[in-house]
Amino acid sequence: MAGVVIGLLLAWYFLDLYNSGSDFFTSDFDDLDAVLFFGIAFLGVVPGLIKAIMGRKNSVRPLDVALSVGVLVVLAWFLYAFPFDFAYLSEGLPESIQFLLDWIGNEEAKAIMAIGLVVNLVLVPYTTALFFGVRRTLTGRTG
Repeated sequence: MAGVVIGLLLAWYFLDLYNSGSDFFTSDFDDLDAVLFFGIAFLGVVPGLIKAIMGRKNSVRPLDVALSVGVLVVLAWFLYAFPFDFAYLSEGLPESIQFLLDWIGNEEAKAIMAIGLVVNLVLVPYTTALFFGVRRTLTGRTG
């Protein structure tokens, strides 16, 4: 549940930046970008919520895989288009704590996004294999 709460807080923070007209989102950030950005942000909490409600991880893993593929596509697109200006990332915070995000510039953000691409490239086959392995084990117990 901690991941769900953190994910929602981050999504709402960026939504607040977007709605406030912050310069974080450049003029190149269009409606399609907004749908991709906020769609993946809010969809990202769905698997965690389902896991918390159901109490079972393996049945949600196909959704995790689909989400990871979606994240791959969105990260690749935003690395290519990069309609952001990270100099304004801290605009939504109170002035006394803006220093917490002021160190993140465009180059650091691109590096973090590239790491996210690599992580998701690993997560897709790993989570898929884990799903089938656990399913095989669970099926063997009941059969």
